[in-house]
Amino acid sequence: MEKENVLVCVSYPESAAQLIARGMTEKKAFRGECIVLHVYDPEGEGSDLKAQEKRDEIQRCADQHKALMIFQPMENGKKLGEIIGEVARAHDVRHVIIGQAFRSRWDLLIHGSLVNELFHELDEVDVTIYKIRKDASASEAMYDRGVAGYLYKDDGKYKVALSEPDIDSYAGTFYQHLHTDFMTGLYKAKIGNHPLVVHVTQKEVDDKYNEELDNLLGDTI
Repeated sequence: MEKENVLVCVSYPESAAQLIARGMTEKKAFRGECIVLHVYDPEGEGSDLKAQEKRDEIQRCADQHKALMIFQPMENGKKLGEIIGEVARAHDVRHVIIGQAFRSRWDLLIHGSLVNELFHELDEVDVTIYKIRKDASASEAMYDRGVAGYLYKDDGKYKVALSEPDIDSYAGTFYQHLHTDFMTGLYKAKIGNHPLVVHVTQKEVDDKYNEELDNLLGDTI
């Protein structure tokens, strides 16, 4: 049997152990290597202490399983699926694992978009969506508690970072969707007397809010 490498995509340390353990199971079955990939935003997370602690925890999980760890910065104009595809090709990967706990049609649309990107990028590669086990004590709410979030515009796209970027930005609150392993959820802020709530998918604000944001923010960011 030909050796087949496995790529495990991890966004958050809370799901790292489950996903990497799944990757190691497939590694043994296919007699290949297990590679762990974490993609991060260098502008929003590059030097942030909390983001670094998150990467360190993911690194520890990979080290425990003796898996190869890759930290890949996002690149302007590239979708997450493109970056995963490039890493998969560079390491001769035949199996890709991503994590998701499906709870709604919105979850399916969010994750389906990434899977479609991967199918477009990779030929003859198996993509497995692994259901993340939910901790018994975890809240049943749809969103996590709010954390500081920063709305900014990059290459014509509105995006949200968890630490203040080096370019002009607008401070608000980001609520992570509990049932996805990617930076997806809601961003809330108050601009003047106008309350703003926008959906964020893989760090990018949905395009349907562009006109509203352009009118509210003008040239301020």
